[in-house]
Amino acid sequence: RWFALFSSLDLAFFFKQLHFLVKRGVTLYPAIELIRADIGSRSLGRPMDILLSGLREGNSFSEILFSKLQVPLFITNIIRVGENEGSLVNSLEKASGYLQNRIELTRKIQNALLYPITLVVLGSGILVWIMTQVLPSFKLIYEEAGVQLPLPTRVLFYLHAVFVQIWWKGPLVLVFVSGTLFFLFRKELPFLISKYVYRIHLIGTFRYYFSVMNFVSNLGSLHGSGMSLIQSFQLTLSATHNLYLKSLLRNALTKIIEGSKLSMALHEAGFFPAIVIKMIMAGEESGELDQVLMQLTDYLGEEMDVRLQRFVALIGPLSLIIIGFFVTFMSLSFLLPLFRMTGVIRHV
Repeated sequence: RWFALFSSLDLAFFFKQLHFLVKRGVTLYPAIELIRADIGSRSLGRPMDILLSGLREGNSFSEILFSKLQVPLFITNIIRVGENEGSLVNSLEKASGYLQNRIELTRKIQNALLYPITLVVLGSGILVWIMTQVLPSFKLIYEEAGVQLPLPTRVLFYLHAVFVQIWWKGPLVLVFVSGTLFFLFRKELPFLISKYVYRIHLIGTFRYYFSVMNFVSNLGSLHGSGMSLIQSFQLTLSATHNLYLKSLLRNALTKIIEGSKLSMALHEAGFFPAIVIKMIMAGEESGELDQVLMQLTDYLGEEMDVRLQRFVALIGPLSLIIIGFFVTFMSLSFLLPLFRMTGVIRHV
């Protein structure tokens, strides 16, 4: 994700460098000056100048990040807590760690999905090329030879005829249906999409674990920075983008404000897995909720890694089977009529 002037990667790098310098006794302004003089990324130059200018004017670090650099409120509040409590070093470490974990998780998901997406795109391109360039030439040859076509070839020619007739109609129908649905359900549609996106096979599972881990990680980072549970929950809610999950969390927040425990409010939401509820309940009873939330973040990250590895292990053989079937079908469709034509020529 890109912020207004920072990329996630640049912001994580900046916080990491700043944490290193501040931890070793360099004050904030000179530390940013050193990073500004040493950076090799041009994209960081302008934000550094804005930060230095704002600090010279007397603005707080967190205020500049939020108002002038438009860094999300969730991250700037972690920094603000550190400024107010004199623990900026810890806040910088938490913000850097949070961004690095997000980047790493996003990269893992992208890498896992890269192979099947590439396969689908290349396969679709090759199929369109065969249908538009190769198949018509073979069809003409077979018609002129008057050879009886086997079943695979007849099926392929039928698919070609259908493709020729509807290739331009399909996108129009899709656009028309999508536009109609959007017009009729423009208020309900975003909510329904955000709800049923979790039910998509494989992709929905990754999305679900990502959402749960993101919530637990955000809540743990904010609450561990010294904020009250309600403040931490409110900021975590503001950082949640899925409308369906946001509505569930909003109801849970209302119950927490009314006096309900976090574990009970999340349990009644009906979204979170049982192990998350039980571990949060244990953290509440032991008074170590912060540590439990961070442990849950690690657990959910490992669980997602396992599922990603299973997905990659499954998609490889499955892709080979699909490609093998496709190659076999196309080979039979093209070669069987040629064999029959050879037999006819020999008899002649």
